[in-house]
Amino acid sequence: MTEVSSEELQALFFKMMANKDRLKIMNTVNGKEKTVTQICKDTGFEQTWVSHSLKLLRNNGIVDSRRDGKYIYYKLDNNMKPVMSTVEKITPKYRNKLGG
Repeated sequence: MTEVSSEELQALFFKMMANKDRLKIMNTVNGKEKTVTQICKDTGFEQTWVSHSLKLLRNNGIVDSRRDGKYIYYKLDNNMKPVMSTVEKITPKYRNKLGG
């Protein structure tokens, strides 16, 4: 098995965050556990998209999940909270440079 470089891992990480809809889901589950139904209601996204995105985010350690009976609750992984906070703080500085 070929070892993945640090830069490749970082690129994969940023690729996960490079989708505005996934970011919206991440913001929705930052600080409070929510079910797929709640996330759909909060974001306006279709259930299939939310489920697909959550699977991708969970498999890559960005969100955590826990089952309670028939419900699965999702929340942002604790290690991601400072990342999201930093991104939220610094992005306004780049608004004009990033085309926003």
